[in-house]
Amino acid sequence: MSDDGALDMQALEAWIAELTARMDAGARRKLAMRIAVDLRKSNADRLKANVGADGQPFEPRRRSRDISGKAKQGSKINRMFQRAAAPRFLRRSAGSEGAQVGYTGALVRIMRVHQYGLRDRVSREPGAPEVTYPKRQVLGIAEADRAHIMDLVMAQLSSS
Repeated sequence: MSDDGALDMQALEAWIAELTARMDAGARRKLAMRIAVDLRKSNADRLKANVGADGQPFEPRRRSRDISGKAKQGSKINRMFQRAAAPRFLRRSAGSEGAQVGYTGALVRIMRVHQYGLRDRVSREPGAPEVTYPKRQVLGIAEADRAHIMDLVMAQLSSS
């Protein structure tokens, strides 16, 4: 591997894309579904652990405050995005063109705000304050995921 691992990874991905293009559509679809299933699981596991794809923990949510502005005593700091990791919301799809992992329903807007660190209202109530949320990479492909995908592709190619 050269000093620039990103270029090597891009070259390897291009090489694998060329090889998978030679596969029939059914085999590509089967491979894409396997990749989508594994990516959904790894992203769900990271969400449950409140860790981004880069391995860094998410910036914690702000503590609840009472009317006077003091932090509430005994307020439990719970993990974010626990329900967002459920298969009901975090969906996978695959076809012969590729694999996708993403959100459906009402969580699309919420997770987009967190993924990109956008500004949004705290609640749907009229007059609710707007807050700029910290950027939290809720979906992504970690280096371990990339290596696993390469292994799946190589296994598929060797069995073909």
